[in-house]
Amino acid sequence: MRFNSISKTAIIGFLAILSFPAQSQVNWDISGNWQIDYYVQEGLYGLSLNNVTEDITTGNFSATGGNGEPINGTTTGSSVQFSDGLVGGYGGVFTGTIAADGTMSGPMSDNNGHGIWGGSFWTISGHASAVPEPSAGILGGIGLLGLVVFRPIRPLITRCTSTFLR
Repeated sequence: MRFNSISKTAIIGFLAILSFPAQSQVNWDISGNWQIDYYVQEGLYGLSLNNVTEDITTGNFSATGGNGEPINGTTTGSSVQFSDGLVGGYGGVFTGTIAADGTMSGPMSDNNGHGIWGGSFWTISGHASAVPEPSAGILGGIGLLGLVVFRPIRPLITRCTSTFLR
């Protein structure tokens, strides 16, 4: 009798585990206003990202810098890359990571390749919000296995387990 109870519990537990959907990747929405500091050989500087608007389906975003310069970039998962196009097209390229707390940091360099602005950046204000990647609905994750495989053969499982567990 004890074996039957343990077997039933194991089968129910196994089927329950298979019915949970898979974990989806987290993307980030960086919309809003940000203040970024960056340190280069010449010293510490600041950069404003005003009115950041992001298309969370593509990760592309745009903003306006503190001097009115256009800032464009992309987020992919927890990676972020953007550049500020100052007057004459000279500016910095920032390539970093969005941390679990929504802050950004990483290396930066000048976009003309001269190596003058080799340094790092970090956020002073601003906060990214986690946006779960859209799931594939009923067809996504491991839950599909439970629906496609176990539901059609449920009568067979019932017959086998009732015969086996008597």
